Amino acid sequence: MALAAAGTMRVLLVGAGEIAFEIIAIAVGRDFFERIVIADYDPDAAQRAAFGDRRLSRAQVDPAQTDALVDLIHINEVTHVLNAAGPEFAMPVFNASRIAGVDHLDLTGGARELQCIQDEGWRANSRLALVGIGGAISAVVALELLATGVWAGAGVLAPEAFDSVPFDDLADSFRTA
Repeated sequence: MALAAAGTMRVLLVGAGEIAFEIIAIAVGRDFFERIVIADYDPDAAQRAAFGDRRLSRAQVDPAQTDALVDLIHINEVTHVLNAAGPEFAMPVFNASRIAGVDHLDLTGGARELQCIQDEGWRANSRLALVGIGGAISAVVALELLATGVWAGAGVLAPEAFDSVPFDDLADSFRTA
């Protein structure tokens, strides 16, 4: 499997709760991203999550405010949004990604049906929305597979739409490292 090129993604991680901490703890040991901006309504939570690695920064944002999210995406030149906020924020974050024209990954599964009916618009714009990812390891593995080009596509897709072998191999490398 190809290794991720250093610094190929700029990620907006929405939500600074327990899952975000797990994502950061796993991701900091990898080199597929240039920067991760951790955004949360609570600036102290975002600050705590953005520990120790120069590639991490923080921002305050209300995840229910699509316009504020779009602004944050543009200001930080984000390439991928990873939604780890609660399921009640699934659609505002999803819509912000679509409006800003960036790829989207959703851990919450909170509005999968509503997201899937927008598949045609995402395909038309050659953007990918990956919905229903699961936990922290799954999120980091998915980001790295997208960064390396092992996974590629457009539309609103679930992880099941991709070959599982690269996913399983990379996930296993986390367990044996």
